[in-house]
Order: sequence, then structure tokens, then C-alpha cells
Amino acid sequence: MKKSISSILAFILLTSFVNDKIYFDFDILIDYSDYIVVGEVIDDDSLFYKFNISDFIKGKLSSKIVSIKKYPTWDCEPGGYYKTGQKAILFLYNINDTLRTSGGSDGEIFYNDSSHIVLNNKTEASLSQYKEAFKLFDSSVSFGLKNSKKTIGEVYFNKNYKLTNKKYYKNIDKKNPISRFLVESLKKKKKRK
Repeated sequence: MKKSISSILAFILLTSFVNDKIYFDFDILIDYSDYIVVGEVIDDDSLFYKFNISDFIKGKLSSKIVSIKKYPTWDCEPGGYYKTGQKAILFLYNINDTLRTSGGSDGEIFYNDSSHIVLNNKTEASLSQYKEAFKLFDSSVSFGLKNSKKTIGEVYFNKNYKLTNKKYYKNIDKKNPISRFLVESLKKKKKRK
């Protein structure tokens, strides 16, 4: 309960200055999330939506059909509108046995065609490229957020990370736009230190 209240308060503070959406960095979302899954919406009600998982990118759940609590709606975060059959990559965290998307709508990447998925209205890649990049990143980079009691709002400005796989930069597929996107994000953090 404390984690969700702190998360909501931090998000409200971060967004109180403007109604523009603040995007969480995907490198932080990957590290913060307990699970990253691929699948589709199979049911929707006012508080939860059901999601049928077809693949696990990070973590494992005991069931492939899960209920995910919807996040609140704000001026900058209209969300909460799900259609049966909508396909998505979801970044999830578990709090008090309730699954939620990490970072509100930032933790949802919806798509129609698995060969053309767009990230933050900029970077386009295939589902297999997303999965490859996210798995390699999760096994190679740490912000120290796994099993952390910090909320996503508290770690928004986190710049400190360590390479747990020193060969990360050598192992990435330079043709993979999602891998390049994640590497650029790390480089920006290094410059801000």
C-alpha cells in the first residue's frame, strides 16, 4: 500500500508543473519491473483488465491469464481504455498480489503488427527485436531497483547504473533499433552524472 501511495504522490508531483506527459526511461522500466510480458487483452472492466500472456520476456507468473489493475486517469495520462484483442508488451510490477503496469501507460506498448512496433512515437522495430533487446539489457545492466522498496516515481531521475555483464556493448546487435535506443539512454545518463 505504501509503495502505491508513494508512487501516485511522486507521479502527481512530477506532473503538477505541466500537463505534458513525462515519459519514464525504458532502461529504468526494465530494471524496475518484476515482469515483462507479451500477449493480448481478453477482457476489460472498470478497475481491471484481463491479459492473456503468450510470452515472458522477464520473470514468470504461475498463470498465463492475469488481471492487471488499471492506473488512474490524469490530464497527462488519459489511459484506461482497453479493447479486447489489443496486443501489447507490458512492464508489470506486483504489489500486494496485484499486478500493475510500471510507470502507467509507459509500461504498455500496444501494437497491431508484430513486425512494426513503435516506441515513444519514434523508434520502430519488430517484436523479436524488442524481446532480444529487453532480455539482453535486463541481464546486463542494473540500476539496483530489483526487489527495491522505492516507487517508480522515486527512481525517475536515477542515473546510477552498473554493467553486470561487462560485454553488454559488444553483445548488442547494432542493427537492432531498440538496443541502440537503450544504449543511447545509458549514454545520456552517463553525461548527466
